[in-house]
Amino acid sequence: MTQAATPARHPRLFWRRFAALIVDGFLFLLLASLVTAAVTLAVPSLRPALSAPVFSLKSCEPAETDIAVFRELESVWTSSVDDPPALVLCTIDGLFMQQKRVALIAGEDTMASGQPYIKSIAVQLDADGNPIFPSPLIEKVVSAAEMLLFPLALALAGILFGATPGKRLMRILVAEGPLRTASSAPSEKTAIMREYLKFWPVCIFAILSVVLAAQMPNPTSIAEAASMLESFDPDLRILTHTFVLGGTTLLLLFGWWIWPFMIWRSRTWYDAFLGTAVIMRD
Repeated sequence: MTQAATPARHPRLFWRRFAALIVDGFLFLLLASLVTAAVTLAVPSLRPALSAPVFSLKSCEPAETDIAVFRELESVWTSSVDDPPALVLCTIDGLFMQQKRVALIAGEDTMASGQPYIKSIAVQLDADGNPIFPSPLIEKVVSAAEMLLFPLALALAGILFGATPGKRLMRILVAEGPLRTASSAPSEKTAIMREYLKFWPVCIFAILSVVLAAQMPNPTSIAEAASMLESFDPDLRILTHTFVLGGTTLLLLFGWWIWPFMIWRSRTWYDAFLGTAVIMRD
């Protein structure tokens, strides 16, 4: 008696998809760096607030205490530990961006619970070495815009060229239809919806970061920066970082991106919702 042949299982293509995302992300960040640099050239007043998204090099060295900004930093420094703080001058070189200098004072202190921790005050300097206090909201808005535009850039690349540069390099593409017979290119609406469904945790994070930054006070002097540091509970900071940034991010990554690859083939949650799949190119 002849047995029916078992249909071949659709490949997961996990590593190809992962490599494609790395390539696409790198190219997008390179483009974002160029755009950010162009914005700072067009609007010089934004230069202190903006940084290169990637490709930045930071170098630090011990600073001389006779520099005016460091004398002021030492005058506002308080600590329950007798060890003197470290004074550091850092230089940040960003791709296509103007060089930045930051004065930093850092040292050990203790929480109310007696647990030691490292606290620091960082102040950006202008070309003359004077402290400046650009609004952190501007950089958060630009950073959020980059995160929100990344899915759109991927969708447009697929719509205009059939696949993103990363997918083309990895010889894969997004198709619409039943999993085993998917072959037609997704519609423009489906392509855009797919990318934003894929990156919704990143988009939500970007929006929340702007909302939180808008509620944070912006110091206008070294004394105000020190006062803000002293009024912020380090125990709360550690709890927030551990729970929100650590636990929530890991759960989202596992539940939305990693786990589906363990049980489905060429489809994740967003592919299942939209009837799309990632297949090998002919």
